[in-house]
Amino acid sequence: MKLLVIASAFVTAWAATAQAGDQLALSLGVEPGMYSTSELVSLMNAREDGDAQREKFILNGGNEIISTQSFGSERNSQLAMSLGVEPGMYSTSELTGLMHARENNDIQRVNFILGGRAAE
Repeated sequence: MKLLVIASAFVTAWAATAQAGDQLALSLGVEPGMYSTSELVSLMNAREDGDAQREKFILNGGNEIISTQSFGSERNSQLAMSLGVEPGMYSTSELTGLMHARENNDIQRVNFILGGRAAE
């Protein structure tokens, strides 16, 4: 009996989640069942932020290259400024590498990452 109640509660919760996802998809103007809830939320956020490039990326199933300024651009800008380099000039990977190279006093790596671009 308990198993039946638990199974029934699980099916009800699952159905409610699926219905909520379908409603979100419809409110975003996309076909229900085509995107995960996570993708739908990301799409909604991209539209709210006016980020057409991220929206296009999500709608195309993640098959397009996105500039390093799309995701986490604010975070990248903050990291770049903390490292004394111009925001938007380096990828997250390059900024992280630069940070670690400086922490380890690896001048060769710092110069390689900067690629001749002087830190401001």
